[in-house]
Amino acid sequence: MLWVQHLMGIGHQRRVAAIALALAGRGADVVYVTGGAEIPDLAPGWPGRVRVVALPAARVADAGYRALVDAGGCEVDDVWRATRRDLLLAAFEEHAPHVLVTETWPFGRRLLRFELEPLVERARAAGCRRVSSIRDVLQPPSSLARARAAANRVLESFDVVLVHGDPAFVPLDASFPETERIRTRIRYTGYVAAGKEPAATPGMGEDEIVVSAGGGVVAHRLVDAALAAARQDPDLRWRILIGPNAGEDIFTGWRRAAAANTVVEPNRADFGSLLSRARVSVSQAGYNTVTDLLAAGAPAVLVPFSAGGEREQSIRARTLAEAGFAQVVEEDRLTPETLLEAIRAAPAPDAGRARIRLDGAAKSADAIIEIARDVADSSRR
Repeated sequence: MLWVQHLMGIGHQRRVAAIALALAGRGADVVYVTGGAEIPDLAPGWPGRVRVVALPAARVADAGYRALVDAGGCEVDDVWRATRRDLLLAAFEEHAPHVLVTETWPFGRRLLRFELEPLVERARAAGCRRVSSIRDVLQPPSSLARARAAANRVLESFDVVLVHGDPAFVPLDASFPETERIRTRIRYTGYVAAGKEPAATPGMGEDEIVVSAGGGVVAHRLVDAALAAARQDPDLRWRILIGPNAGEDIFTGWRRAAAANTVVEPNRADFGSLLSRARVSVSQAGYNTVTDLLAAGAPAVLVPFSAGGEREQSIRARTLAEAGFAQVVEEDRLTPETLLEAIRAAPAPDAGRARIRLDGAAKSADAIIEIARDVADSSRR
């Protein structure tokens, strides 16, 4: 059973979906439990071995991550929490998994602890192994006490922590101060890259500035700056991709504001193919986008999201810049002029640079299946 909840961006869902597909491809039966808004193109044609359980949808009210709201935008109450918790526990009882994987918890998702703490305890009582699944860089804890509490939960309740990154590039120590205490539980899997994607129409994306707005909800400054930069340099051709969370009215406004040298359109399934042909990629520094960049080898400009005290993307962007993979424009310095300057200075692809592991979906699936087999073997003894 894989539990995942996206609260703002959609990267968590895509990463866990890739792992679910890799597990199914190895013959595992998978329950994919999701509690976020529906993502239509998350995994078209889920294989029969993957059963999706959609809990009542929730998200955060704003970038401060202080309140959980339902699909209608109303702050959730204790009745809503109890209903969702009971649905989750019922799904666990019905499936009786050998392994439970919680994405981010216990390193984050504190707003969901009303269901996660009972779920983990139920799993422990049932003899189910518990695995925490986390990205390469965590949002650094707001206090050492919180970091210690997360490490304590790992030591008390989890068997393994799968870190979906490459320690040769950025180790967990860079964002989690209590790494040493849990080091024996950690397994690095490499980055979870997108699966095979359709190829773009021949010529599409060639020599373009491809701007990715991720999920769309927190990329307004980036899109506005890109639209203005495109007007300032009409010799460049721009393609701006907008995620599903931006809102129809905002998307329509951006499309109307685009100059003749600019295409504004929804996210595309052939994104990786476009990147491989791009003159320069411009994006935030979220996990999935950066993984796509590394796979495509595109020259890159990163504008890490930093509202509400967020530091995860800045850490990742800085590491990429230091390794020669990207130019970085901090969000508070973003203007059409600084964006154009960074685009002109973006590093060319360099085949001589050290390769970063991108086989994280397969390695994660292998690790989870190995744990599940240990449980099955133990039950037969």
